[in-house]
Amino acid sequence: MGSEGVAEVDTPEAPNISDNPAADEYDAVDAAANSLGYLFERTSKEYSPHLLVIFYVAVCIFAAKMLIWLSKVGADVLL
Repeated sequence: MGSEGVAEVDTPEAPNISDNPAADEYDAVDAAANSLGYLFERTSKEYSPHLLVIFYVAVCIFAAKMLIWLSKVGADVLL
C-alpha cells in the first residue's frame, strides 16, 4: 500500500509573534511581573524585611522613571 493514495497537505506557518507589537509588549510585561514575583518569593526567604523595603522602593522608583520616559516619547502605556 505505499504512499500512492496519500495527498500532501500544506499547513500554514504559525504567525510570528513579532508581527503583533502589542503582544510583544504584553509578553514583556508578563515576564517582568513573573520575574518580580519570583524575586520577592526568593528574597523574602533569604533577606531581612528592611532589605525588601529598600528593594521595593527601588523597583517603584524605576517603574515611575520608565513611565515618565515612555510618556515623553509618546508611547502608549498598558496599565
